Amino acid sequence: MLCIASYGMNITLKNLVGTILLTGAMFLFWVLDFHTYQKISVFRNAVDERKSTVQEYETVLSSVAKMKKEYNQRLTDIRKFSAVIPVNKSSAELVSALENIAAQSGIQLGQITFNTSTPNQELPYKILAVTINARGGYLGLTTFLNALEKNIRLLDVDTAEASLPEAIQTSTLDIKIQANAYFIQ
Repeated sequence: MLCIASYGMNITLKNLVGTILLTGAMFLFWVLDFHTYQKISVFRNAVDERKSTVQEYETVLSSVAKMKKEYNQRLTDIRKFSAVIPVNKSSAELVSALENIAAQSGIQLGQITFNTSTPNQELPYKILAVTINARGGYLGLTTFLNALEKNIRLLDVDTAEASLPEAIQTSTLDIKIQANAYFIQ
Protein backbone atom coordinates (compact mmCIF):
# COMPACT_ATOMS: atom_id res chain seq x y z
CA MET A 1 0.00 0.00 0.00
CA LEU A 2 2.74 2.24 0.68
CA CYS A 3 3.96 1.85 -2.74
CA ILE A 4 0.63 2.80 -4.24
CA ALA A 5 0.30 5.88 -2.05
CA SER A 6 3.77 7.08 -2.95
CA TYR A 7 3.00 6.40 -6.58
CA GLY A 8 -0.13 8.58 -6.28
CA MET A 9 1.91 11.23 -4.56
CA ASN A 10 4.47 11.22 -7.37
CA ILE A 11 1.76 11.77 -9.93
CA THR A 12 0.26 14.59 -7.89
CA LEU A 13 3.69 16.08 -7.35
CA LYS A 14 4.43 15.77 -11.06
CA ASN A 15 1.16 17.47 -11.90
CA LEU A 16 1.83 20.17 -9.36
CA VAL A 17 5.35 20.78 -10.67
CA GLY A 18 4.02 20.81 -14.24
CA THR A 19 1.32 23.31 -13.28
CA ILE A 20 3.83 25.52 -11.45
CA LEU A 21 6.23 25.43 -14.43
CA LEU A 22 3.40 26.25 -16.85
CA THR A 23 2.18 29.10 -14.63
CA GLY A 24 5.74 30.39 -14.28
CA ALA A 25 6.20 30.28 -18.06
CA MET A 26 2.94 32.18 -18.60
CA PHE A 27 3.96 34.75 -15.97
CA LEU A 28 7.36 35.22 -17.65
CA PHE A 29 5.63 35.59 -21.03
CA TRP A 30 3.28 38.12 -19.50
CA VAL A 31 6.07 40.14 -17.88
CA LEU A 32 8.68 39.91 -20.59
CA ASP A 33 6.80 39.59 -23.89
CA PHE A 34 3.47 41.30 -23.25
CA HIS A 35 4.94 44.75 -23.88
CA THR A 36 6.29 43.50 -27.19
CA TYR A 37 2.88 42.02 -27.93
CA GLN A 38 1.28 45.41 -27.21
CA LYS A 39 3.71 47.07 -29.62
CA ILE A 40 2.28 44.96 -32.43
CA SER A 41 -0.83 47.16 -32.54
CA VAL A 42 1.40 50.23 -32.74
CA PHE A 43 3.34 48.61 -35.57
CA ARG A 44 0.09 47.76 -37.36
CA ASN A 45 -0.96 51.41 -37.15
CA ALA A 46 2.45 52.48 -38.46
CA VAL A 47 2.17 50.01 -41.34
CA ASP A 48 -1.30 51.34 -42.19
CA GLU A 49 0.04 54.91 -42.16
CA ARG A 50 2.94 53.88 -44.40
CA LYS A 51 0.52 52.19 -46.80
CA SER A 52 -1.56 55.36 -47.05
CA THR A 53 1.61 57.42 -47.54
CA VAL A 54 2.77 55.06 -50.29
CA GLN A 55 -0.65 55.32 -51.97
CA GLU A 56 -0.47 59.13 -51.85
CA TYR A 57 3.07 58.99 -53.22
CA GLU A 58 1.95 56.71 -56.06
CA THR A 59 -0.93 59.08 -56.81
CA VAL A 60 1.46 62.03 -56.97
CA LEU A 61 3.87 60.08 -59.18
CA SER A 62 1.09 59.10 -61.56
CA SER A 63 -0.03 62.75 -61.71
CA VAL A 64 3.53 63.87 -62.46
CA ALA A 65 3.85 61.19 -65.15
CA LYS A 66 0.54 62.31 -66.66
CA MET A 67 1.66 65.97 -66.63
CA LYS A 68 5.01 65.03 -68.18
CA LYS A 69 3.24 63.10 -70.93
CA GLU A 70 0.94 66.06 -71.60
CA TYR A 71 3.93 68.43 -71.57
CA ASN A 72 5.75 66.26 -74.11
CA GLN A 73 2.64 66.16 -76.30
CA ARG A 74 2.41 69.97 -76.24
CA LEU A 75 6.12 70.71 -76.39
CA THR A 76 5.95 72.18 -79.89
CA ASP A 77 3.12 74.51 -78.83
CA ILE A 78 5.09 75.58 -75.76
CA ARG A 79 8.16 76.34 -77.88
CA LYS A 80 6.05 78.35 -80.32
CA PHE A 81 4.50 80.29 -77.45
CA SER A 82 7.94 80.96 -75.96
CA ALA A 83 9.07 82.35 -79.30
CA VAL A 84 6.04 84.62 -79.55
CA ILE A 85 6.09 85.78 -75.91
CA PRO A 86 9.55 85.27 -74.42
CA VAL A 87 10.20 84.69 -70.75
CA ASN A 88 12.72 87.55 -70.43
CA LYS A 89 12.49 91.17 -71.43
CA SER A 90 15.30 90.82 -74.05
CA SER A 91 15.37 94.36 -75.44
CA ALA A 92 18.56 93.61 -77.36
CA GLU A 93 16.87 90.76 -79.23
CA LEU A 94 13.98 93.04 -80.13
CA VAL A 95 16.34 95.79 -81.37
CA SER A 96 18.20 93.23 -83.47
CA ALA A 97 14.95 92.00 -85.01
CA LEU A 98 13.82 95.58 -85.71
CA GLU A 99 17.16 96.41 -87.36
CA ASN A 100 16.89 93.30 -89.52
CA ILE A 101 13.32 94.14 -90.57
CA ALA A 102 14.29 97.76 -91.27
CA ALA A 103 17.23 96.69 -93.44
CA GLN A 104 14.97 94.35 -95.43
CA SER A 105 12.26 96.99 -95.91
CA GLY A 106 14.62 99.81 -96.86
CA ILE A 107 14.06 102.26 -94.03
CA GLN A 108 16.65 103.78 -91.74
CA LEU A 109 16.11 103.31 -88.04
CA GLY A 110 16.63 106.26 -85.75
CA GLN A 111 16.03 106.17 -82.03
CA ILE A 112 14.30 103.19 -80.38
CA THR A 113 13.01 103.67 -76.84
CA PHE A 114 11.50 101.16 -74.42
CA ASN A 115 9.18 101.57 -71.47
CA THR A 116 8.09 98.63 -69.29
CA SER A 117 4.61 98.64 -67.79
CA THR A 118 2.22 96.20 -66.17
CA PRO A 119 -1.41 96.92 -67.04
CA ASN A 120 -2.81 94.73 -64.25
CA GLN A 121 -0.94 93.02 -61.44
CA GLU A 122 -2.97 89.83 -61.91
CA LEU A 123 -1.85 89.30 -65.51
CA PRO A 124 1.01 86.84 -66.02
CA TYR A 125 2.78 89.09 -68.54
CA LYS A 126 4.26 92.56 -68.79
CA ILE A 127 4.10 95.03 -71.65
CA LEU A 128 7.20 96.54 -73.20
CA ALA A 129 6.17 99.78 -74.94
CA VAL A 130 8.41 100.41 -77.95
CA THR A 131 8.73 103.74 -79.77
CA ILE A 132 10.51 103.52 -83.12
CA ASN A 133 11.72 106.61 -84.97
CA ALA A 134 12.80 105.99 -88.54
CA ARG A 135 13.13 107.58 -91.97
CA GLY A 136 12.13 106.09 -95.31
CA GLY A 137 9.64 106.01 -98.15
CA TYR A 138 5.99 105.02 -98.14
CA LEU A 139 6.71 101.64 -99.70
CA GLY A 140 9.39 101.00 -97.07
CA LEU A 141 6.91 101.93 -94.32
CA THR A 142 4.26 99.49 -95.57
CA THR A 143 6.89 96.76 -96.03
CA PHE A 144 8.17 97.42 -92.49
CA LEU A 145 4.66 97.22 -91.00
CA ASN A 146 3.92 93.98 -92.92
CA ALA A 147 7.19 92.48 -91.69
CA LEU A 148 6.33 93.48 -88.11
CA GLU A 149 3.00 91.74 -88.48
CA LYS A 150 4.63 88.54 -89.78
CA ASN A 151 7.47 88.60 -87.27
CA ILE A 152 7.60 85.65 -84.85
CA ARG A 153 7.73 88.04 -81.87
CA LEU A 154 4.29 89.38 -81.02
CA LEU A 155 4.16 93.15 -81.57
CA ASP A 156 0.94 95.19 -81.45
CA VAL A 157 1.30 98.45 -83.35
CA ASP A 158 -0.68 101.18 -81.60
CA THR A 159 0.09 104.11 -83.86
CA ALA A 160 2.08 104.71 -87.01
CA GLU A 161 2.72 108.31 -87.97
CA ALA A 162 4.41 109.50 -91.14
CA SER A 163 5.21 113.10 -92.00
CA LEU A 164 7.32 114.98 -94.52
CA PRO A 165 10.35 116.66 -93.02
CA GLU A 166 10.13 120.44 -93.24
CA ALA A 167 13.73 121.18 -94.12
CA ILE A 168 14.24 118.52 -96.81
CA GLN A 169 12.30 118.54 -100.08
CA THR A 170 12.38 114.76 -100.82
CA SER A 171 9.97 111.87 -100.76
CA THR A 172 11.43 110.42 -97.54
CA LEU A 173 9.14 110.40 -94.56
CA ASP A 174 9.80 110.84 -90.87
CA ILE A 175 8.21 107.76 -89.31
CA LYS A 176 7.17 107.26 -85.72
CA ILE A 177 5.72 103.89 -84.69
CA GLN A 178 4.47 103.07 -81.20
CA ALA A 179 4.01 99.37 -80.49
CA ASN A 180 3.71 96.96 -77.58
CA ALA A 181 5.78 93.83 -77.12
CA TYR A 182 5.00 91.28 -74.42
CA PHE A 183 7.06 89.13 -72.09
CA ILE A 184 6.24 86.80 -69.24
CA GLN A 185 6.95 88.05 -65.72
